[in-house]
Amino acid sequence: MTKILGAARFAGVALAAGALTLVGASSASAATLPPTYYPVGPQTSVNQSALVGWTLCYSGLYADDDVALYGAGGIISELCTGDYLMLAGGPLNDPILTVLAAAPRADVLTDTGTDFTTTQNANGSEWYFNPNHSWGFALGGDIVRKNSCDTDDTNAESRLCFHTGDGLADHMSAGYRAGATEGLNFATDWTRYVYQASGTTTPAAVLPVMGSDSSVPLLAAASLLAVGLAVVTTTSLRARRTRHA
Repeated sequence: MTKILGAARFAGVALAAGALTLVGASSASAATLPPTYYPVGPQTSVNQSALVGWTLCYSGLYADDDVALYGAGGIISELCTGDYLMLAGGPLNDPILTVLAAAPRADVLTDTGTDFTTTQNANGSEWYFNPNHSWGFALGGDIVRKNSCDTDDTNAESRLCFHTGDGLADHMSAGYRAGATEGLNFATDWTRYVYQASGTTTPAAVLPVMGSDSSVPLLAAASLLAVGLAVVTTTSLRARRTRHA
């Protein structure tokens, strides 16, 4: 019985010690979040003022040819380097964007080759990119017909495509579509846009550490210690009764 009593006392102390250790546990890892405005899938008729958290890093006419993607002044290598990218298109000097979509940079720039149908699904859109073929998106779940830009008309209003590498390798060339409006290869009254955003880091949740200003953790530890002491007291009383019997 003496050994059992000693074990019970030890258990009570160990329980309290365990509580103290848990209270002082380290915080979880910080999380990275997208910008404030981060819609799922292609959006139509969006006012540029709604793009909270985004910065315009490139804009040019659909008629512009041989716009560098890489190297000095390149859209991808220097101008638009954020964690998230958004492609958009709309009439020249119009605050309302005809169509846009956004996703993590890695998905927007995944090389999907030069075939007709390969895409990268991310944040509700089907993305495709090849520096010598085309760059754009369609509604998530829809097929595309990259010839070289997407010419499919299913949910046409949710599609966008920029030609790339037409005249010069690793460059964006003139054209091609913004929503249902296609054939913009020579359009001087339509604008192509690329926006960027950096991921925002949320503070990790930090558990209070034992101290004079940590009343809640202290109470928790005290409660666990009380449980341990109760075990000791109960066992001690049983031991006395056994000896008196």
